[in-house]
Amino acid sequence: MRLTAQKVEVIVNIDGLTQIANHRCFTDRLEKEWLRLCREYKPITLILSLDKTIEIPD
Repeated sequence: MRLTAQKVEVIVNIDGLTQIANHRCFTDRLEKEWLRLCREYKPITLILSLDKTIEIPD
């Protein structure tokens, strides 16, 4: 079976169970935005919400 690059990108960046972006997608996007904002001399703001009811693996 042959997958297109776009399908592979979705498989790699979207969690199969929850269908939301995974950590890899977050870090890739953060890096791109960080570089863009550095070029434009603009600040970056991150708003993170962690669910305290689940255990986050190390």
